[in-house]
Amino acid sequence: MLAVLVVALWVGAIWRGATAKTPQSQAFSRSVLALAAAATIYIPAVSTAITDATTIGMASVLLYLAAAVAAIEMLQFMLWTTHPQAAARTSAVPRMLLITALTLTLALAVVVGHPSAANLAQPWASPAWQAVFWASWLMFVAVALGRMLAVCLSYARRSGPSPLRTSTILLAAAAASGLAYAVARVIAWMSQDSWHTAAISGAFVVLLLAFLAAASLWALVARIPAVRTASDWKAINRLRPLWELLQTTNPSVALSPLPDKRPSDGVTSRLALYRADVEIRDWMYGLAAYVDDTTWQRCLDTETGSSRHQAEVQATTQWLKAALTSSLSGTHQGPTAACPPVREDIDADVRLLSDVAAQLKDHPIPVNTKTGVTV
Repeated sequence: MLAVLVVALWVGAIWRGATAKTPQSQAFSRSVLALAAAATIYIPAVSTAITDATTIGMASVLLYLAAAVAAIEMLQFMLWTTHPQAAARTSAVPRMLLITALTLTLALAVVVGHPSAANLAQPWASPAWQAVFWASWLMFVAVALGRMLAVCLSYARRSGPSPLRTSTILLAAAAASGLAYAVARVIAWMSQDSWHTAAISGAFVVLLLAFLAAASLWALVARIPAVRTASDWKAINRLRPLWELLQTTNPSVALSPLPDKRPSDGVTSRLALYRADVEIRDWMYGLAAYVDDTTWQRCLDTETGSSRHQAEVQATTQWLKAALTSSLSGTHQGPTAACPPVREDIDADVRLLSDVAAQLKDHPIPVNTKTGVTV
């Protein structure tokens, strides 16, 4: 099991490193690379070889060093994901200083404290240095992974379904596993029950590695052409009811009908998906002439108890209902008013509009007696 996870992490690390183009993806690739190194050191044969070449406990120091780099770089990745402007202002120097200080503290504790066994939860020759070692490491784990868990859950709560959101949920599960590991280690240290708690903490480490490997490889799977084509076709069909509904307001906007059969190649399906999104937005801009400037803000203000994504879905749905009702009732056009904003990238916009389409399908407006159109 461990060997499979190590191989998966190295595959993810190599692929991520080769394809990383942005600071965000580079931070993630550095994190996965450090995790692959940590998982390799965690293999018993490797850790034994390191111990034989150095001293008891040094394999753990190197393992924790690699894990600390992974945690910090993963936090940097999440910062790029959630607050890119703040991430752009963040210097690498504080992260390097933190890693250096933690490494020197752990290494000094091992060299001076003389652990009695490779399992560092067992009594040391110097209990004081054992306390320094575990307090330093577990405090770092609690702060870093607690922060990562909070950031991941916050992002997952306010974002729509996407490969990135799935990866973020997997990262949250990894952070939770890491915090459970820290709790087990504290129990081991305080109770001196090193055998049972070592087994439990080891299981949480394997879970952590498994979730991180899954998060790393999920984006790779999502990029496979056949998987991407199937995903795009599913998104087209989710948008189709909204596209067909809005087409009745101005048919000339549509370049051509949406495909009724799944395209044979990924490029065709991708272009059809992007065209559907752009045409829906064009129709929405046209409908903005049938509402006033306050309509969008009123719709947004009514959705206060939901996540950001759900609030925008509900508000956009309500805005469309108001605009369509006004349009079909024969109201004269006025100046173009505020329109629901486009998401930061077209994939995110597709996810938003797909959920809006589902809302309108579940809660349609009554049939218009003049046009026969259900909106």
